[in-house]
Amino acid sequence: MSYQALYRKCRPTVFDDVVGQSHVTETLKNQINLNNIAHAYLFTGTRGTGKTSVARIFSRAINCQDIVDNNPCNECDTCRGIIDESLMDVVEIDAASNNGVDDIRELRENIKYPPTKCKYKVYIIDEVHMLSQGAFNALLKTLEEPPEYACFILATTEPHKIPATILSRCQRFDFKRISFEDMNDLLVKVAEEVTIDIDERSVKMISRMSEGAARDALSILDQCISYGENTITYDKVLNILGIARDNILFDMTEKILLEDFQGVMTMIGDIVAAGKDVNQFIKAFLKHFRNIMIAKISETPENIIDESDESIRKYVEYGEKFSMDHVLWIIDELAKLEVDSKYSSNPRFLLEMSLVKILRPTYDDSIEALKVRIENLERKIEMGLISKPQRRVESSTKIETSVQTTEDKKIQTVPQTSNQSPVQSNIESQNQVREESSNEIVEEPAVEVKYENHSGISFEQVKGSWEKFLNLIKREKIFLYAFLIEGKPAAINNKTLVISFERKFDFHKESMEQKEYRRDLEEMLFTFYNVDLSISCVFDDEIGGAVVHVEVDDSSDIEKIQNFLGDDKDKLEIL
Repeated sequence: MSYQALYRKCRPTVFDDVVGQSHVTETLKNQINLNNIAHAYLFTGTRGTGKTSVARIFSRAINCQDIVDNNPCNECDTCRGIIDESLMDVVEIDAASNNGVDDIRELRENIKYPPTKCKYKVYIIDEVHMLSQGAFNALLKTLEEPPEYACFILATTEPHKIPATILSRCQRFDFKRISFEDMNDLLVKVAEEVTIDIDERSVKMISRMSEGAARDALSILDQCISYGENTITYDKVLNILGIARDNILFDMTEKILLEDFQGVMTMIGDIVAAGKDVNQFIKAFLKHFRNIMIAKISETPENIIDESDESIRKYVEYGEKFSMDHVLWIIDELAKLEVDSKYSSNPRFLLEMSLVKILRPTYDDSIEALKVRIENLERKIEMGLISKPQRRVESSTKIETSVQTTEDKKIQTVPQTSNQSPVQSNIESQNQVREESSNEIVEEPAVEVKYENHSGISFEQVKGSWEKFLNLIKREKIFLYAFLIEGKPAAINNKTLVISFERKFDFHKESMEQKEYRRDLEEMLFTFYNVDLSISCVFDDEIGGAVVHVEVDDSSDIEKIQNFLGDDKDKLEIL
């Protein structure tokens, strides 16, 4: 006899052999015991859960001549005839290929004749949802008034596609996905029957990959047996399925935390070069972050996650490093990627694109991505990845501001440190820094920074209405507001609004320097002030500590400068 696949060789022959569907098999056995056989049944559930196998067992049990504990004996002439498909009283129809009206009409003609050797004439219609609307209408009449000896068993993975008029005439049984424990027991039992050595870790891996489908699990086991002699190891299972090892998934998770773009892309290249299936990797990575989510919210993750104690410990550890919003956002991105990659000729490109978004949330303008950006910034500060600016304190640094009027009046500030706020309207800046030591004095050359306003709007006007302007942005462009809130207007220089940021807000500064955000801000400035202004972003310590000279026309401008300086005006000394 030719080779027979494991899922066919190990198909259950009695109700007691069916794995994980006791709620179905016990009910059917009771009906047989009470002789309470319905005329139509509907078996629903995902692939490989035993729908067709149970239908065949049931067809033999209700016709068996020597039934044993409500199970078919599989030895009598009737059972043997049904197994050999030599009896015409049990008919199995594939609705995927026999889905027309004529096929159902032929069924209706044949059902008029009573069974020849069996008690019941059984019709098993597999994938019944594939029938056309006309075929369903033709079947409906038979289900309404079936002969007393007729029994229909309809099997489907998509019950929602079956008309309600058909559903209402059937007893429905929902087949569950086979549990992880039951699947492990099944694989161990089959391995013993075929005399194959398999370790516990490999059994668990195959069980997880089968997703509750016994046929899939047995097919994977069959493939592993063909791969190498009589021993199945964990490495062989990984190689056959093209799955990345757990340590690779944890390594990539660590690189995502560190935003290591180069490291992640290198790992993707290594995975592809090793012949791993990209779709399988996406699937495994999605489940990996699902486990992190479970470990984060569950007090007993070991009862939910089917992994080793060491892996669960790592999931708990990474659950503490990620926020829930961050984990959910990554899961959402990977779930979309899993769907899209199935229909792509090059899923690697889609994977890399999704990982770029995960590594650089600035490329995503969703609310969820904005939350992640803020959380990443806070985490970097906590971890010390963003250092505070190193400000020099020079005891001899002096900032002077002189105001020349027609009467040669001058305003001079008292000595200040280099982090003083700059005077920003119609000003010319120059910084003088002296560093003294016990042996020598090092004098740095003065740096001259000129801010000249030719925009048609004064800096005082911008500074005075900045809060109102931010409120407008908050209503219109929330993402722009999130970055701009940490900046402050510093000067207007030749139709350019200079916005300063503290060093610790370098993330916000870099975001504002991106083309799309800079363009949006310039449009909002034009809308609010009716003036064309371009944007320049700087750190506040880059413009602080300059020597500034301001020319004014009369003494009234001194009051304007004092008002502009605000709290700093008390530091001015009029000469």
